[in-house]
Amino acid sequence: MAETRTRLKVAYVGRDKASVPTVRVDLEFKLDGVKLYGCTQRTFHRSDIDEAQAKANQLLKDGHVQEVREM
Repeated sequence: MAETRTRLKVAYVGRDKASVPTVRVDLEFKLDGVKLYGCTQRTFHRSDIDEAQAKANQLLKDGHVQEVREM
């Protein structure tokens, strides 16, 4: 059976446990159709949620991530 593995960098926008607006960049792997989540690559803390969304959009525009999602 052939093994298929894809890697996706995803920026999650939301608030962390302390309710601080945050952008978290995670790796997501798909192995034969099963989603596996990797480690956090980078976390950006921002002063408000709009600024966090802007940071995530910039990461997407610059090609650092392939997708932006809400936490």
